Amino acid sequence: MANTPRLDLPLIESDQALKHITHNEALATLDALIQTSVEMQGAVTPPGAPSLGATYALGAGATGDWSGQDGKLAMWTQGGWRYVAPFEGWLMWDKALSALFIYNSGAWTGYSPQFTQFQNIALLGVNTTADATNKLSVSSDAALFSYDGSGTGDMRVKINKSASAGTASHLFQVGFSGRAEFGLTGDDDFHIKVSPDNFTTTFEALRINKGSGDLIVENKMSIGHSGTPVSILHVVGPAGAGATAVTIDGDGGSGDKPLRIRNAAGVDKCIIRGDGDVENTNNNYGSLSDISLKQDIRPARSQWEDISQLRLCNYRLKADIEKKSDSPVHLGLIAQETQKVCPGLVSENENGLLSIKYSILYLKAFGVLQEAMKRIEQLEQAMGARQNPGVVKNDKV
Repeated sequence: MANTPRLDLPLIESDQALKHITHNEALATLDALIQTSVEMQGAVTPPGAPSLGATYALGAGATGDWSGQDGKLAMWTQGGWRYVAPFEGWLMWDKALSALFIYNSGAWTGYSPQFTQFQNIALLGVNTTADATNKLSVSSDAALFSYDGSGTGDMRVKINKSASAGTASHLFQVGFSGRAEFGLTGDDDFHIKVSPDNFTTTFEALRINKGSGDLIVENKMSIGHSGTPVSILHVVGPAGAGATAVTIDGDGGSGDKPLRIRNAAGVDKCIIRGDGDVENTNNNYGSLSDISLKQDIRPARSQWEDISQLRLCNYRLKADIEKKSDSPVHLGLIAQETQKVCPGLVSENENGLLSIKYSILYLKAFGVLQEAMKRIEQLEQAMGARQNPGVVKNDKV
């Protein structure tokens, strides 16, 4: 008896008796193969009580009634198991996986339709429903945009607006209520904004000027810690000995002013230059000295001997000499010499270099000035008494 070449259906011979049997077998096979749906793939053990029409895609190493039928479709009919070898391009629905498969190069492969183009689609929803406002909508735990292997290897997402007054941005929501946004919002500068209430209230955290690249921060900034900043710029240094919180470098030019403090009118009130010089408008350097902050208050000892042993020197800095031969001459003390006289006036940094605490030195000099004034007064009184023995210096008797 001849069979068809693809579905292996039995053909009725011209002079065959009981033609209905052959015809019914062909129909039973067609019933299983047309709109093919299998219970599972990779099956190797026949079920104990299969239902009529149950079909399985057999795997390697099939046993029992399926022995020797690896890779075929096994269909349970009234006449028992029937087997058909799949052909290239057959489609099959897997009930267990709820997925469509295609027979390709000797194996069942998940079917993913490939289209070369989608043009001018009105709406596209991926795992969700798109609408007139959100014409492209995606519901997913993640979305990936990757470079084209045949292109430059770059990947760029473009957001274009029609005019400067419009918006081209990324908006971040919680429960579809806006909380953060960055992009070109209302002009062509780059903005970063946040909101607690879907932008009924808006705080602009940062703006970058499109024309200059200047970075503008309109609210407080906290660097180095997670707490609420207590000032416009609140910097906390990292933990550890010798850790640096802030470093400011100048450009080395003649007008080098890496740090300036101005009043509300924009007038410079205090300047720290790149060479370390400090300029201010009133020469006032304050330090908290309220009595409520102090205890164990008592008169300081005489500073006369300390100050008299310190050597005041003129010197030039090596770094200045390397830059130009006519480097400026400075006036000051030598830390190593000062340390021998007053160790408390000298400190050492992490590089082993010594510094002098000039603010304390000025106070010691103030103490010496007071002592000198008393000595002068005593000398004046003594000289006056010798020159005028009968005259009392003051009104007190």
